[in-house]
Amino acid sequence: MAEIDPTPGSAPDLAPIHPRGLDRQGSIQAIGGIVIALIALLSSCDHISLPAGALQLPQQWGVWFIVASMALVLVDAQLATGSRLRAADEAAEERERAARRARRQDRCALAQFEFQLHPNTITRQRLADLISLLREYGEFA
Repeated sequence: MAEIDPTPGSAPDLAPIHPRGLDRQGSIQAIGGIVIALIALLSSCDHISLPAGALQLPQQWGVWFIVASMALVLVDAQLATGSRLRAADEAAEERERAARRARRQDRCALAQFEFQLHPNTITRQRLADLISLLREYGEFA
C-alpha cells in the first residue's frame, strides 16, 4: 500500500543534465578550469624549470600537462554533479518517507478518535485492521 504525495515542486530545483553529464554548477566548474588552463597555456614561458635547475622541461611538455589537468577538471566536475544529484535524490526520498509516516500517523489518530467517539463493532474492526496492518509492515513489534 504505497502512497505517493504528488506535490508539485517537492523535488529540489536542479538544472537539467547536459549531454556531457554535467549540471549547471558542474558546467561552470569545467568551463572555469578550461579557461584557467588556456590562460596558463597562452601566458607560459619558453620552458618550465624546477628550483636550482634540477630539471628543465620543454614548453611542449607543459602543453600535455595542461591538457591532462583539463581532463581532471572535467572528471571532477562530473563527480561533483553525481554527488549533488545523489544528495538531492536522498533528500527527496527522506521527504517522501516523512510524508508517508505523517499520513500513517494521521490514519492511526483518526481511527482512534472514531473508536473513542463511536465505540461500536465497525470502528473496533477498523482499529483492529489498522493495528494488524501496522504489525504486518513492522511498525510495531
